[in-house]
Amino acid sequence: MLTAVCLMAYYSSMPVILGRAAASRHLEANELGLLAGLFAGGVAITAFLALFFVRKSSWKTLIRCGAIGAGVAFITPVYIDSLTILLIAHLVAGLFCGLGYSVAIAFLGDTKNPTRNYAFCFVLQTLTGINISYFLPRLTSTENGFDIALILLSALAFFSIFFSFIFPHNNTKPASNTASKAPHCATLYILLALFVIFLVYAGDGSVWAFTEIIALSNGLTAETAGAIVGGSLLAGAIGSFMAGVIGTRFGYLKPMSISIGLSILSVVMLHYFHDLLSFTLAIFINGWAWNFGSGYRMGLVAALDTSGRFTPLIAGMQLLGSSCGSIIAGLLVTEASFLWVFIFASVLWTISLLLFYWILKRQFKTLFIGQ
Repeated sequence: MLTAVCLMAYYSSMPVILGRAAASRHLEANELGLLAGLFAGGVAITAFLALFFVRKSSWKTLIRCGAIGAGVAFITPVYIDSLTILLIAHLVAGLFCGLGYSVAIAFLGDTKNPTRNYAFCFVLQTLTGINISYFLPRLTSTENGFDIALILLSALAFFSIFFSFIFPHNNTKPASNTASKAPHCATLYILLALFVIFLVYAGDGSVWAFTEIIALSNGLTAETAGAIVGGSLLAGAIGSFMAGVIGTRFGYLKPMSISIGLSILSVVMLHYFHDLLSFTLAIFINGWAWNFGSGYRMGLVAALDTSGRFTPLIAGMQLLGSSCGSIIAGLLVTEASFLWVFIFASVLWTISLLLFYWILKRQFKTLFIGQ
């Protein structure tokens, strides 16, 4: 879990870090979308490739290579002030972060209760994001905030090397399970469950990447925005913790429906209400709903994929969704209006819920009605 936390600290606190990038490097919305998209896309590329090697290679080696590569990539733009280098560094950092993150996701998917463990992993990730989002705007200036954030991300990446010693050498699934081939029909449902994760993350990523920018457009200060984002991460941690405690006793559909319904409510509030209280409440609801439902979406894939062959793709779909969502959102922002971003996210969330319902109804009655 801690490996995933260190390597994905950027994603956990992305709105505040991108806000620092906009202030210190004078970047536009489409450029910020590219930064977020390239990092997430890099993680997604590695996660997809991990399908072919993560269960055959040394997990310890993969984590160490990922940590070193990500650490170097994050620190490079601090010393070379170039937008091109910054963009390349984000892509390279994403590629290397994806190595360790794919191992962590595969390992958690092999555990006895993956839904609960995924949820508690999100708790740790969001608590890390809370600390970065709260302290970064307060301990740094507008001019050096982004550079300090990159140095911190580099240090966390290097620190994750120490966690490689506690991992098993590689695959923890029995050989008979990983070698087995799932029927084509079962494989289809696994891929559809992965697509649900993609849709949700594309919707959430489109809003999440621009949270601080939305706050600033509402007249809030960077410090206030950072505090709200930090608070939303706390709400997300509570959501993940609640999902971990509840588990599957109420099935998968009810928690997923609550998650999606509240997510849509949050963007409706963001569009129609611009005062501090309403904005704070909307962001808190969004953070809680996103994390509350994440464990169930990932757990559905693990439940369908009994061989563990496809679980590394969870990370790929999460980050590919975020990548596509943030890039498209950057194109949809018009004259400080985020209406089309909110519509885009709501449509994707609705489709994901309908597809999630269809998979459960066809495959799992116990997960549909609860245990």
